[in-house]
Amino acid sequence: MASEKPVNLKKHKKRRPSDSSGRVCIIHNSNLSNYGDVKPFTEIGWKKICDIKCIRLQSDNPKIKLSNICEQIPEAPNDFCHGYHRPCYQTFTRRTQSKMEEAHSQAFHYICDYVQKHIIENATVERMTMLREKYLTYLQSKYPQEYNPNYKTDKLKQKLQATETFWRKSSVLATKLPK
Repeated sequence: MASEKPVNLKKHKKRRPSDSSGRVCIIHNSNLSNYGDVKPFTEIGWKKICDIKCIRLQSDNPKIKLSNICEQIPEAPNDFCHGYHRPCYQTFTRRTQSKMEEAHSQAFHYICDYVQKHIIENATVERMTMLREKYLTYLQSKYPQEYNPNYKTDKLKQKLQATETFWRKSSVLATKLPK
């Protein structure tokens, strides 16, 4: 037993934003694991990063803005020292989906207000296609990049049906409808 040596455990090094190639991930997200190699940017990839950076910096939402990562992105890439980890790139580019979700959420709230004020409180009837047109007109005026003329009426109908506040018996509705 005297000849036994204590076991030295190796400490795992925390992944850094750079790798053996000397490139640094300029969109590094330290919350991720299993980064992989730092890849050089392509012209298309760089343009996408710049476009998303502009979109993110315009947002007021800190979850979308990611200002700490946007500040790391230089005006022009240096192929020898700038690159990206694939998971960092995917996270940075994916989260702009929130912009689309925000646009559709705002348009839906607009439609909900319209339904409450003009249809429920005034006890009027309107076709779903007309509500869809109002939804798309709102999107086109406020969020033109998120406008989709192929948005289905049925999708809006399902969202409205899932919103239970419309279908509760309202005192306004109860007084206007004949019994």
